[in-house]
Formats: sequence, C-alpha cells, structure tokens
Amino acid sequence: MDPVKFRVAIPAADPPDNAFRMADMVPLPR
Repeated sequence: MDPVKFRVAIPAADPPDNAFRMADMVPLPR
C-alpha cells in the first residue's frame, strides 16, 4: 500500500468525506 498512490487516487475519484477519512488514517503533509 503506497501512501503516495493513495494520495493521488483519493482526491481524484473519492468524495471529500473519504479524503478526510484517509487523512485520519495516513497523515498527509499540507
């Protein structure tokens, strides 16, 4: 599981709600 791939795949196809969920699981640098 690559965090980078996740970061690219989430905001691309998932709703903002999912993005927040992933952010909780994997801290993304803003």
